[in-house]
Amino acid sequence: MIAKLGIEGRYSALYTPVGVYADLKIMAANRRRLIRELTQIKIRFAGWFAKYFPKYKEVYGDYEAQSSMMLLKAACTSRAIVEFGAEKINQIWRDAKLIAVGMKRATTLCETHWLKERHLGC
Repeated sequence: MIAKLGIEGRYSALYTPVGVYADLKIMAANRRRLIRELTQIKIRFAGWFAKYFPKYKEVYGDYEAQSSMMLLKAACTSRAIVEFGAEKINQIWRDAKLIAVGMKRATTLCETHWLKERHLGC
C-alpha cells in the first residue's frame, strides 16, 4: 500500500522546520502547555475559594485584584480576616496607597466572613 501511494505520487514530503521556524514551533508548544497549566491552576484556586471563602466572590469579583492579593497575603483565612478587623484591613490598603478600595469594602469583608464564622460555629 505504501509503495502504491509512492508510485501514484499521493504523499507529501515531511517538513521539518529549521532555524527560527524550529524555535517558533517549540515556543508555540510551550505556550499552549503553559496556558493549559495556568487554566488548571485557576480552576484549583476557584475550588479553594469556594471551599474556604464562599462569600469572597460577593465582595471581590476577581480574587487577582491587587487589594485582594494584599489581603490574602496578610490574612489567609476567614478567621484571620475577622481578627484583623476593618480598620487594620483598610490600613494595609492605605499603606500600599491603593485608592480603589476603602473602609466600605473592608467592613463588607469582615461582615461576610464574620457571618460565615458564626454560621460554622467557630
